[in-house]
Amino acid sequence: MEQLKNKRILIVDDTEDIHEAFKCAFEIKSKVTNEKYNKIISNLFGRQPENSAIDDLPMQLPEFDLDSAFQGEEAIEKVKKSVEEDRPYALVFMDVRMPPGIDGIETLKRVWEIDKNIEAIICTAYSDYNLTNLSKKLGYTHQLLLIKKPFEVEEIQQIALAQVMKWNWKMPYCKKNNYK
Repeated sequence: MEQLKNKRILIVDDTEDIHEAFKCAFEIKSKVTNEKYNKIISNLFGRQPENSAIDDLPMQLPEFDLDSAFQGEEAIEKVKKSVEEDRPYALVFMDVRMPPGIDGIETLKRVWEIDKNIEAIICTAYSDYNLTNLSKKLGYTHQLLLIKKPFEVEEIQQIALAQVMKWNWKMPYCKKNNYK
């Protein structure tokens, strides 16, 4: 995975346990961590993840550089700082509802004004958000994916790896063509 120069991921959610679930999903290297993830998901959503077999440990991942924000404004500031320091995020996982601040849709609009290259994954537990109405608000783009909570470990791992790889592959083209 040497081609992954940028492995920075920003997780934006108002629930601390969701941040823990993401950390566990990216750090699962043992049965103990897998059990911790399953317990967090069970506590949050009242059910075990579908693929909760402890013996089925997920694929080997690169070590992602995870960062957290608990509100939209905090996420916007972190993205601004990352661009100023020339250490942009490759990917953001964005919750939709984050009271009392701005929601994830408005946050993502503002994030893309700062860094139009960041890949984004909207994570929501609510069925009133689908890709069609999100696209109406954010535009149709290859940089936006939607997943529903609760998510599975393998789902998060595959999506993160694919989107971070995509970011790393497209950036030389973007820099060469002054697309910032």
